[in-house]
Amino acid sequence: MPYINILRLVATIMIILIHTCSVGESNIPADEEYAYGLLKHIGVFAVPLFAMISGCFFLDPKRNVTIQTILNKYCKRILLVLLCFALPMCLSEAFITKESLWVGLYNFVRGHSWIHMWYMYMLICLYLLTPLIRTFIVNSSKREIEYTLAVLFVLTIIVPSLQTYGIQLQNYLTLGTPFIFYYILGYYLAHIETLRLSRTHCGMMVVGYILIIATLETGGFAFSQKILQYHDITRAFGAASIFLLFKRMDLNWSIANNLRVYCFAIYLVHTVFTNLSYKFLHIMPSNVASPWISLPLFTAIIFLASLAMAYLLRQIRFLREHVV
Repeated sequence: MPYINILRLVATIMIILIHTCSVGESNIPADEEYAYGLLKHIGVFAVPLFAMISGCFFLDPKRNVTIQTILNKYCKRILLVLLCFALPMCLSEAFITKESLWVGLYNFVRGHSWIHMWYMYMLICLYLLTPLIRTFIVNSSKREIEYTLAVLFVLTIIVPSLQTYGIQLQNYLTLGTPFIFYYILGYYLAHIETLRLSRTHCGMMVVGYILIIATLETGGFAFSQKILQYHDITRAFGAASIFLLFKRMDLNWSIANNLRVYCFAIYLVHTVFTNLSYKFLHIMPSNVASPWISLPLFTAIIFLASLAMAYLLRQIRFLREHVV
């Protein structure tokens, strides 16, 4: 499925865009808030999309994914990622902020690392649940999977979205995370969906997603906490629409195929460059040009710098075989 490689590359670039917009948001001029907010919130679909891509592969009954494989290969890999990347990030942050190294270790244990590393902690949980979810997938009909997705959609997307927008419901009506929904949705959309949606329909859905975000993002960052959450219904709509669009287009980009092995490492290291630019060199997009130009430009530069570092990291045999 070459389109999955394209989705992975798109999601990686969007993650960089999100953090390019958010790391220095406290210093954004008021007249640029809308541009930062719009680009940031459009790109947030990338996080659910990553979970959907994982579900596409790990839940496929044709793949040999056993409990032993999950524990000895995939969970072990994420634990090594945390030790090699999250721990140094926590310790360096403690050093920079003049806090005790014990504070850095405590933050590492509780998952409070740099802005993007929370996903690694969540991913371990998804991996641990994978054998249970796979058992359900293998022994369920298409209709039963659709029913499960519908229930999860209501409990992890609709109800939390209503609460976010001020319609308070009892907590027992919701579940804690939307990522199990996205995980199963990725498998469903990749392997068994038979939706009567053409590429034109899916393209219109993607345009609709962008227009929805553009309409909601009228208050700049003052409104960001309402539409940034991953359980928000706009996230589910955007991620599913983009997934289906690329599936319907069935593209095969050689650049996406070639960069496939680097995307994970790019994800891990890109905040090194955002922090270097914003916090140490004090080079901000708002100081360079209009945010409509500078934010995509910074995203491209950070992507290329992260790709170069990812390439160097993969020259180290241990990291290439066990971590990145």
